[in-house]
Amino acid sequence: MKFRVYLLIVLMLHGFANPCLSRDDLDMDNLFSNDGFIIQIDDLENESVMSIINGRSVNFSGSLYNKSRYTTKRSDYTLKTIFVDYVSQLPESFREQNQADIDKFKETYHIGDDDWFTSTMTANLLFDIRLVDNVRGFMNLDAIYYPYGFSEYHLARDENQKILEIEEEKDTDLILKEIFIDANINKKVFLRGGKQVLQWGRGFFFNPTDLINIEKKRFLDMDANREGTYGLKAHVPFGIKYNVYGFIDLGTEEDTDYFAYAGKFEFLLDKTEISLSSWKKKGVDPIFGFDISTRWENIDILGELSLTSKETVLRPNNDFTVTETEDRWVPRYSLALMTSFDFMDINDRITLGSELYYNHAGYSENIFDDPAKVLTLFANDLYTMHNHSVYYAMFFAEYKEFFINDLTFCLSGLGNYTDKSGIGMAQLKYTPLYDFTLECSLSSTFGDDGAEFTFTGDEVSIEVVAKILF
Repeated sequence: MKFRVYLLIVLMLHGFANPCLSRDDLDMDNLFSNDGFIIQIDDLENESVMSIINGRSVNFSGSLYNKSRYTTKRSDYTLKTIFVDYVSQLPESFREQNQADIDKFKETYHIGDDDWFTSTMTANLLFDIRLVDNVRGFMNLDAIYYPYGFSEYHLARDENQKILEIEEEKDTDLILKEIFIDANINKKVFLRGGKQVLQWGRGFFFNPTDLINIEKKRFLDMDANREGTYGLKAHVPFGIKYNVYGFIDLGTEEDTDYFAYAGKFEFLLDKTEISLSSWKKKGVDPIFGFDISTRWENIDILGELSLTSKETVLRPNNDFTVTETEDRWVPRYSLALMTSFDFMDINDRITLGSELYYNHAGYSENIFDDPAKVLTLFANDLYTMHNHSVYYAMFFAEYKEFFINDLTFCLSGLGNYTDKSGIGMAQLKYTPLYDFTLECSLSSTFGDDGAEFTFTGDEVSIEVVAKILF
């Protein structure tokens, strides 16, 4: 439908502002005889939408948050025993070669402290650059301020080729979490190149099919921005039911031998999403993956399975050596359930969830009560948090509008069934404004002193976080 845009009001205002313009100067026929004043509403709306889609824009957003944490230590724990009784007795050559790692380890886990307090201020900065035809650039940067400072350790050799440890005190740190460019081929093949976090796997916390992301989820900070993997991703959608993904992990070395390759086929079967994936790297047998997401009644069901025909497992010995073993057909799988239900006339007020994880290549015995094995474990970089033993389980519960509209109460727990240790957390989230949140959490480890969740000595922690979005 066409309509005429009359400028009479504008001209009248202009007439008041300009006394030289009189009624006789206005020729109404000439004024409205020009088709340029006739505008099609549909054309106007379409043009506005297309200008947004195809227009260029630079957006800046992010968050600022302060995180303060107080932690009490156990009176006796494995790491303390290691550094009191073992490190001092190690050969001098071993201590010199690993001194930087030893010092960093002591500082990271606050070994020797009865309790400890830390506080940081972080600016998470997001830059989003959009060009025409869905071409996009993105950067995710963390700028962190440590009011109490921290140490960085480097190794160097003097003129006599003796190894020296150089300590550098710093109070700020920059971490480039993600930086990538999006492009496409005729809007049929979508490409992303750069450092990126991929959505690979469907589990809440455990993702046995995710062999791409270098930084795993952290139980005490599930919402944290993770550091991405450098590579090239391709996505080819076929309607809304089928998707094909490919990823080349370009690694951290300038050698194609370090590259890894992954592919995934995703399809929708009624209300069930299923994915088949594979991962391969030179010198490593391929690892195959299967994940599923479905819903039964009011319960979300998420599952993942990874399987490889042969995996070399490195086991630490108590004489500071490592033994290689081979397993045939190594499976890892996780199963998660989640449901929400109404309570007191509030939709989805309570949410409950749990997840089980089985790691066939994990330890069936507890090695954290053996200081020599623990030292060997970390010296050879063999420890992966929450992926060390055979059986794990986690749960979470959320209660929205806890007494007041803006308050949410959360309970969660993570446990290692093999050594009977774990950690539990209670948390309150207060959101008086959409872009401002206050959080307070209380967490505690449980189990014997020489177990996965207790060997560092941390016992009870209180953490307060204030966060604003912009």
